[in-house]
Amino acid sequence: MIATWKQQEGQAVDGIALLRLLGSGESSAVFLADRAGERCAIKLVPTEDVVAQLPLSRWEQASKLSHPHLSRILQSGRARLDGIPLVYVAMEFAEEELSEVDRPLTPKEAREMLTPAAKALAYLHGKGFAHGRIKPSNILSVHDELKISGDAPLRKGERHASSPEPEPYDAPELATAGVTPAADVWSLGVSLVEAMTKEQPRIDGGELRLPDSLRPDSFREVAAGCLNQDPARRWTIADLTQWLERGTMPSPKRARRRHLWPIAAALAVVALGAVAWIYAGPYLTSSAPAASEPAAASVVPPSPAVTAPAPVPATRPRETKPPKPKKEVAQVEPAAEPASEPPPSPVAAETSHAVAPDAAAFPGVAQPVIPDVPAKSRATIHGKVPIVVRVQADASGAVTSAKIESGGSSKYFADMALKAARQWKFVPGADAREWLLRFEFVHDAEHPVSAKVILAP
Repeated sequence: MIATWKQQEGQAVDGIALLRLLGSGESSAVFLADRAGERCAIKLVPTEDVVAQLPLSRWEQASKLSHPHLSRILQSGRARLDGIPLVYVAMEFAEEELSEVDRPLTPKEAREMLTPAAKALAYLHGKGFAHGRIKPSNILSVHDELKISGDAPLRKGERHASSPEPEPYDAPELATAGVTPAADVWSLGVSLVEAMTKEQPRIDGGELRLPDSLRPDSFREVAAGCLNQDPARRWTIADLTQWLERGTMPSPKRARRRHLWPIAAALAVVALGAVAWIYAGPYLTSSAPAASEPAAASVVPPSPAVTAPAPVPATRPRETKPPKPKKEVAQVEPAAEPASEPPPSPVAAETSHAVAPDAAAFPGVAQPVIPDVPAKSRATIHGKVPIVVRVQADASGAVTSAKIESGGSSKYFADMALKAARQWKFVPGADAREWLLRFEFVHDAEHPVSAKVILAP
């Protein structure tokens, strides 16, 4: 171990002059350095010869990666400083780190940070790597280009050298699963919240708590998607890219249904069970006609959306959620007429009624109510019709007011959503609360409406 890193300024490591100490810890130090007339950052890690090959092989592996938003490795190797053996890696010098910005980022700046970071992570994940250390100090400005640090990528499932305790940027599963693309998304989500609020999100009683100052609401939904504690339901980099490029939210991810058969069961019993499933399956997976089937729904108290399991076939394709609330309109299918919903016939409107699904699917909700969409009304839908209703509930949990927050392009479906929203009942609380109820109407006989509940800011 080198006692005083500061005293090494002016020394040289393998021909690279150490100009100024930028930072140091118990096991390493980073200097501003000069490499053949070019400024760079050099990381020095004292280590014994027997373990030196591990970081060197990883740096050699990382040096072969190339992306415009991934900082470059210029040189790495072994050296001695004051007689102490060490390994080093020289990288592009960053003029600024995100952690050094002393004010919250604006929404526009946050997008400008997320876009290149997501592109670099998509590149790493596509090559079979994960970063594993996404945090504000590793989101860099290099020659006016935003980059993420490129010296640390690992193969999926590998682990960085252990730290005394986990960092706030570490995903819950990191200690057991190693680095993964899902863990990178978690780290990016924490970094986003911190960059926009100068506060970190926290988990309280198993629920995600985002700072009140995180605005606008679309960023709250992005943060909640990135910080889902279940990596299988967490947003992916592709989901984040979809939101950045098209403004649409990805559909909530469902947990896969699994059927476990006893290993010791006789082959005849297994065969009989398979036959029974083939013939009875459709009846076991649906409990009501399509026109009155309550939709699959997800709930986000101030935590990531939790999707209630829905009885749908495993092969049903995933649906894409609509644009964020401020720009919500019905999407248009290729070669279809504009996605505006003509008013349904009076007969169809009269047959519409609200149904109450199982309240257990909605934590914090005592009585959810989903609109029942008549078949003639569904036939008018092209794409999706998202309606967001803001409701206020008193201390008893009863709704005292309801109004359209966004997505009222179709008066018929807006009125249907309002009518259902007024019938919701929430778990009693100490005082009045506001909620956002997001209804999404689609042309689907089996699940024509889905709902999401968000505690309103």
